[in-house]
Amino acid sequence: GLPGVVLVHGNGAHGQWWSFIAPFLARGRRVVALDLGGMGDSEVPVPYGPEALADQIAAVANELLGTDPVTLVAHSFGGLMAVLAASRHPARGDRLIIIDTPFMLDDHERRPRGFRSPVKKLYPDFATARQRFRLIPEQPCDNDFIFDHVARHSIKAVEGGWTWKFTQTPWHATTLDSSLWRRVRVTLVCLTLPRAFVRGEASALCPAETQPAWQSLVGPASPIVVIPAARHHVMLDQPLALVTALDALLAGFDGPGRPA
Repeated sequence: GLPGVVLVHGNGAHGQWWSFIAPFLARGRRVVALDLGGMGDSEVPVPYGPEALADQIAAVANELLGTDPVTLVAHSFGGLMAVLAASRHPARGDRLIIIDTPFMLDDHERRPRGFRSPVKKLYPDFATARQRFRLIPEQPCDNDFIFDHVARHSIKAVEGGWTWKFTQTPWHATTLDSSLWRRVRVTLVCLTLPRAFVRGEASALCPAETQPAWQSLVGPASPIVVIPAARHHVMLDQPLALVTALDALLAGFDGPGRPA
């Protein structure tokens, strides 16, 4: 009977990115973090595309959280998939909280540099692979223990050595071309469920000057929360501040389709 929350990670990431966030959110809630298809320990769905990834989010909610509507909390690329999930499965979504998702607001159809796939190399041992782990977009991270945890869950042993876990990088798929940005923007504007936006104060992908345009996407009644001293990877930079913001938002906020 507790409210459900589904945590959706970013491009090339996995559910373990939420390891230091989820336990706090699970006080009085049921919380699930999934590995999207082709990332983490999940296999690539066939056919592969944004609809398949969005449907996975709804399927996980159905399987583990029952039939009641849930709140989708999604970071970066995961925010795009969560928007599509909320649109394709309107009965499953109660609220939508998007964390530092760039929506390419200038209408310039391009693939952002930060999301280009690194070459999937083979490393001779675990230690070498671990040392090569990098954030995309690159940024410093003072919380070494979180960075190390994410890195260790991002690599796997294969024949001949160690490599990255992801088997499919979305922006290299023909079904996930740059037109997706425009489609998601239109979808987000049309959604009726309450939605909120969280961004890092020093984010390279969601800078302050774009906030008015962000507000136009989520609606004037929807909250935008800025996490001080955080960059794009907010859960690594400021995990406790993010927990505080998410706790407040999960406690309730109003928006389109819901009276104050």
